[in-house]
Parts: sequence; structure tokens; C-alpha cells
Amino acid sequence: PMLPENDARPGLKIATYNVARFKQETSGCMAIDILSEMKKQHVDVFCMQEYSDERGDRRNSESYKDYFPYMAMGKSDMVIYSRFPIVGSGVISFDELSETNNSAMWANVNIDGKIIRVFNVHLQTTGVNRTLHQAAKVSMQGKSLDNNRLLRAIYGNYTMGMNIRAGQARIVANERQKQPDLPTVLCGDFNDIPYSYVYNVMLGDMVDGFKECGSGWMHTYRGGKSFRIDYIFHDKSLEGITYYTTGLTYSDHYPVFMKIAF
Repeated sequence: PMLPENDARPGLKIATYNVARFKQETSGCMAIDILSEMKKQHVDVFCMQEYSDERGDRRNSESYKDYFPYMAMGKSDMVIYSRFPIVGSGVISFDELSETNNSAMWANVNIDGKIIRVFNVHLQTTGVNRTLHQAAKVSMQGKSLDNNRLLRAIYGNYTMGMNIRAGQARIVANERQKQPDLPTVLCGDFNDIPYSYVYNVMLGDMVDGFKECGSGWMHTYRGGKSFRIDYIFHDKSLEGITYYTTGLTYSDHYPVFMKIAF
């Protein structure tokens, strides 16, 4: 896809992408294809969720380091790659809320002497897909499936996921307030829709890049429903230039790109 018209303006290009562990692909080709797309889009800082560096050549970080010489690893499946030096990073754990594989992280990026803090976030899933997969297994085993019981399970898992996401969002929002003087970008897979409680807690006094400089009907989830659940926010000291997605099909999400000016 062609770059947006305004993309020629100077600025920092950020991308966020839930890569779904490269679909467990073992040759490493998928990771390289995604890197190729980041090069085409001239990405400077790349945040990935559900990342694995044990696919294919066993260390995707080795494949990425020529274009992104700096990286910061979060907990488990989180990573931030950067073309600019990373001068500090940290992990935001959600373990105090519940047993979860989800987490967040931040990295301080030095862009020609100016420090910007980038948050990479992956919040709790809805639990609906997991319930449906379990129901499908039961059905394939020839066992009867009670529709009312299935609906109760879907509702229960969705409600539980919503409550967990809310707590995780508050943790990230509190962490963001610890360095109020640093220009900040917050991005990732929130697993929740615009105007939800989670969305508003995460947004706080920041700017939703899509509302600022996006266009059309954007959705970032490739499943049966078209939802916008992946976001890039920034604080008001920064200015959005472009905001868009591309049609990569390597995951159940689309990547989101944003160019930001200081």
C-alpha cells in the first residue's frame, strides 16, 4: 500500500501489531515479511504483542537488529523495537490482579536528544473465542451442547475479562502519571472498543490518533466482527500527522501506524 500523502512530513513513525506468535510458523518467513512491511512504512518504533523470538531462526531479534538496532523486552510476549537508542525500559505486571499472560511495558526512546516514553500494552482478552473453541470441541466429540449453558459461559467469561481489563487499564494509567513531564505515546491491543470504560481510562487526557488524523471506518480485528481494539494515543505535547492500517493477514489483528511530530 502507498503511504498517506502527509507521511512525507518529518516526524516519528510508530507501529503497533499483535502478531499472534507468528501463527506458530517455524521457518521465520512470517517474521521477516512483517519486518519488510515495517521497512516499507518507514517505521521508527515498533511495538509487538504476542511476540515470540523462538520461531524459525530461533531469534527474530537477530533478524530485526539491522533495521531496528535497539530493542526492549517486556514480560513473556512483549517487545519494543526502535531505530533510535532506548535509554531505559520497564515491565508493568498485572499479576496482582489475577493469573494472566497479559502485561504492559514502556521504553524511553532518545530521538536526537529528546526523550519520549512509549507504552506497549496488551490487555486481557474477552474470553469469548476461548469459550466458543471449547464448545466446538465438545460438539466434535458428539456430545450434546446446551445453548443456555453456552450463553451463560460466554457472558460469564466476557464479564470476567471486562473486569480484569478494567483493573489492568487503571494500573497502566497510574504508571503513566509517574513521569508527567515526558512526552508519551501509549499503544497496543486493548481488547476493548472505543467509548468503553477501558478505552476511557487508558485515554485519560491523551489524544486518540484515529480521531485526530485517521479516516474512514477503521477496524483492527480481523475476526468475525469488525472492531477497533488496537490503538495509538499520545499526549497533547505531540501532534499526529497520519494514522492508518494496512491489510496484513499474518494475524487476527491488523497493524496500526501513526506518524507523530514534536
